[in-house]
Amino acid sequence: AVVSTQSTGGRGGNAAPGVGGCSASHHFKRPAQPWERTDGAIRLVMELSDVPNAKPELLNLLPKVSKATRKRNFEHHRHLLETIYKSLPIIFRRLTKSKIKGYVNDFLDGLYYGLKSEMNLLRAASVECLQSLSLLLGPHILGGRIEMSNYDMYMHIQSSFPETIGC
Repeated sequence: AVVSTQSTGGRGGNAAPGVGGCSASHHFKRPAQPWERTDGAIRLVMELSDVPNAKPELLNLLPKVSKATRKRNFEHHRHLLETIYKSLPIIFRRLTKSKIKGYVNDFLDGLYYGLKSEMNLLRAASVECLQSLSLLLGPHILGGRIEMSNYDMYMHIQSSFPETIGC
């Protein structure tokens, strides 16, 4: 048996020298796209939501986060929405129910878009977010908010996820 003495250098497992490499390689650089910077900012907001002194300022950022859910004029908007709807339950839970109640409705249209998405990861993140909001606010309160703001969304949820809105 022949044993290779060449190291892969931890770059994707390719034993051939000079072939392969990871996407984080220092040889490949491009400027970050605006959606990628926003994605990183959402993740930072999620991490900072666990820092008590940061919470008041983070509440002021929630309108900007909700505004990002309405931007759909770029190719990777679904990936950004996935990050938002994966992060939002954690952010809301850490900021507490009493502080976030006034912001929930701002996220509902984007959440409905995610629930209907053909992108499985976005749809799954949206369903998990819906379930978390139901647990945080209570299913009847969430259902009432959804029914008042977007009746089509309410009917969609009623037929697909009735337990989340108290049906």
